[in-house]
Amino acid sequence: MFAIAGVADEVVVALLAVEAVVAGSTEPHPANRAIESTGGAFVEEVRGSLDYYLAQPGAARIGRVVLSGGGSRLGGLVERLTAATRLPVEVARPLSVMTIGKTGLTEEQIRDLLDKAGLRPRDVLRRREPLVAELGLDDEDALSDDASLITLIAEHPRLLQRPIVVRGDRALLARPVDRVLELLD
Repeated sequence: MFAIAGVADEVVVALLAVEAVVAGSTEPHPANRAIESTGGAFVEEVRGSLDYYLAQPGAARIGRVVLSGGGSRLGGLVERLTAATRLPVEVARPLSVMTIGKTGLTEEQIRDLLDKAGLRPRDVLRRREPLVAELGLDDEDALSDDASLITLIAEHPRLLQRPIVVRGDRALLARPVDRVLELLD
């Protein structure tokens, strides 16, 4: 986040500069210069923080550095951190072990979400999912039995629209995603 925010603060690319880049100008792009200087400051900040920590009494040995967030995608950042810290650096991939659509919810969890959101099962059904037609759920009569729908959604997680966002005792189907702001009241 630090590196990306720094780039956003430093980069103001005029229309003429963009046109020059598109036209194949050999001048360095202003965004590249800002990314380079911000990336360098970030590397020094991390190195300084590690040095400070390691100088403390009882500091544990550090075996690696893990990068996360948008700044971790800056080209060359992993290599620069590796060189500056003399530690292995890896990019975190927190969702790589999660299989979307396979984790599912229990019937009880689905009922709880629906209660918090004030919705019925038919309201969170992914109507365009081919499985809806295969299961005969494209018929209005089939949509009237809430208990059966909850059971089917629990058995077939693909049927549940996402994202459903929960905050305390409230939940909502965040479609469009900016609806999540309603939970911040």
